[in-house]
Amino acid sequence: MEVKAERIGTTLVLAPVGHIETVGAGEFQRYINEEIESTDEKVILDMAGVPTVSSAALRGVLLAARQAEDRGVALTICSLTPPVREVFKMVGFDRLFTVTDSRDAALIG
Repeated sequence: MEVKAERIGTTLVLAPVGHIETVGAGEFQRYINEEIESTDEKVILDMAGVPTVSSAALRGVLLAARQAEDRGVALTICSLTPPVREVFKMVGFDRLFTVTDSRDAALIG
């Protein structure tokens, strides 16, 4: 699992690629937290490249969202794959976070 970071205007886009399972979830969380800590901009977590997530990965997303909120940074999650979208719905993350269908929609919102 890797996380690609890019800036689009004043928005930081973080795009993990690969399965975020228990083994890689700690690395995922640390990287996301470091990036959020170093920005005052809007953050988009683009999940298009993530076919599955574990409960540890969900914990990482939750902690990243809390950190963003503490810093006053807006966090939007976009492009959930169908299996990840289903998990988000089952645990209520679709109601807890701003989730859009695409990166373009997240950039506009």
